[in-house]
Amino acid sequence: MATNLLDVVKQGLPPNFADMAGGLLGESGATTGSALGSMLPVLIAGLAQKGASPAGAQSVMSMLDNPAVDPSILTNLGGLFSDGGAKATSLMASGSAILSSLFGDKTGAAAGRQLWARV
Repeated sequence: MATNLLDVVKQGLPPNFADMAGGLLGESGATTGSALGSMLPVLIAGLAQKGASPAGAQSVMSMLDNPAVDPSILTNLGGLFSDGGAKATSLMASGSAILSSLFGDKTGAAAGRQLWARV
């Protein structure tokens, strides 16, 4: 049985995640949801491409093992926004480094939406 990774990721997000993230970024929930819908497949594809070789897979694991990446955040994604967004802002800084590692000089093209330029 095949598993659709995009569906798994989307199901892991709280129903109002786009609204909460949009509020932090000063964007509407609809705009943020649209950007997330566009970016999630790009991120999954980037991870798959990077992890296709042994060295790339090791690089992905190193990114995820970074102390700045807190896996417990997945248990309460809504909590990212509970402290005025400080946790989300910290996570976005870590995410920026991960995007650069995944996409290199094409990071700007991968994150071409105006919403992501603010991160």
